[in-house]
Amino acid sequence: LHCHESHTGHEHVSTLELLEAGGDGIWASFIPDAAQFGHNNIFVFLENMLRFGNQDVWRSWHLEQAIEVARHIYFFNFHTV
Repeated sequence: LHCHESHTGHEHVSTLELLEAGGDGIWASFIPDAAQFGHNNIFVFLENMLRFGNQDVWRSWHLEQAIEVARHIYFFNFHTV
C-alpha cells in the first residue's frame, strides 16, 4: 500500500487498516516531504506499530539512528536542514 497525503490524514490510518486486514507491507518514504504533496512515511508507521504493542520494531530497525537518517535525507532533497 502506498498512500499520498491528503487533508484528512488518512495516509497513516490506511496503512494500519491494511495490516489489520492481513496485509504484510507498505511502500513508504523515510520523510513525509519526499513527494510534492507528501505521503505516508516509515517513521510514523513504525511509531504506530510500537503504540499498538509491536515490540519487534525495536529489534528489526535501528530507531536510535532514525532522526539522523531523516535529517540527512531532508538535506539531500532540499539542500537545507
